[in-house]
Amino acid sequence: MKKIISIGMNCEVSFQIQKYVDKFYSSLFSWAFVMDDKRFLRALHNLDDVFSKEIEFHMPTNDMFLDKKYGIAFHGRTPKEKLFFPDGKVKDSKLYDETVEELKTRIAYLKNRFKQDLDSDEEKIYFKKILVEPDLEIWGGKEKLISIIKEFETYFLKNIARGGGRNQAGDCFEKNVFFGWINWT
Repeated sequence: MKKIISIGMNCEVSFQIQKYVDKFYSSLFSWAFVMDDKRFLRALHNLDDVFSKEIEFHMPTNDMFLDKKYGIAFHGRTPKEKLFFPDGKVKDSKLYDETVEELKTRIAYLKNRFKQDLDSDEEKIYFKKILVEPDLEIWGGKEKLISIIKEFETYFLKNIARGGGRNQAGDCFEKNVFFGWINWT
């Protein structure tokens, strides 16, 4: 069976995949919240840089830390109420620092694992959730989107398939590359 890997947009993709597979494979972006497709594409080209610079707690969430450069939030192991007072000031700086260090260690492990997956010849299907039909302007038009997918396939994503089952018409760009919609219900 192919390895099924979520690359975001959020945790829902991983929860939904888990419903349909016997064994779920967690990867770097499986439980992350990816806020911006443009910055996400830059992150894919600069994996070593992800979560290495400006990091802050993402206050609208209960436990996520945000990579400000790439707009990707990752779950920490400590809930907000243990880290912050209601006014947003840090309660326990030692616990905060330990939480960030644990998360950096975990993300470093997952980045390495993600790169190994990308370099392997094992068949994989990558899922990326988007909220609406993609704004081809963001991606640079349909031809640019196709070239980005091909570039990932050549650059480091082997045997990539976008989507899976679909509930609307989609475009099969070429062998092993599909862009379509999934109905989770």
